[in-house]
Amino acid sequence: MNFLAHYYFDQRPGEPYHNLGLLFPDLFRNFIRGGRLKVNELTADFEEGHALINGCLQHISSDKLFHNWDGFHALMDLVTSDLRQSGHTISKDWFIAHILSELVIDEYLARTHERLATELYTDFEQLELNKLQQFFEGNELANFEQFERGLDRFMEVRYLEKYQDSASILYALGRICTKVNLPAFTEQQQVVLGHTIDRLLAEMPVKLNELKALLE
Repeated sequence: MNFLAHYYFDQRPGEPYHNLGLLFPDLFRNFIRGGRLKVNELTADFEEGHALINGCLQHISSDKLFHNWDGFHALMDLVTSDLRQSGHTISKDWFIAHILSELVIDEYLARTHERLATELYTDFEQLELNKLQQFFEGNELANFEQFERGLDRFMEVRYLEKYQDSASILYALGRICTKVNLPAFTEQQQVVLGHTIDRLLAEMPVKLNELKALLE
């Protein structure tokens, strides 16, 4: 799952460190290039650290259920079928299908829960950097300054608030592909992907109810 889905399904009101933990494995990987986080080996001797670890463990548990969910595979099949039948070959379309399916779930959640992203950012504004640094040092995690810069940027840009727009989803997909050295989408490929996003959105009311039942 992507950021908004993790937050939507597993957030705990009033527990910002748990809620950070729901995103932490992905944020850690995004902010610290080459960084490896072994969630099952994390420890803490203070309340906020325990909450963060519990959020991380919830992230892993929900992702495992999600990635084995038939509905997710059905969404991926829809994407790969569209791309392969379009006549506009896209490299690693199975990877595109995985990422795009997750992003469109976030788009649907952002559209149907307009303040969801804002609530996430408001939650994270309560975090104290000294607590995060204590967590990094206690687990001998390197590059806290790099994580801090990434988190500052994440909070400043607030790009999750733009996920109500399919153009932003397509842009986010392009950025992810660039990070893994895939070529930029051509204009024709962008058109195909735009139509595919519309088809995915049409599937969301049923699929999200299934996912909610799976994760409860």
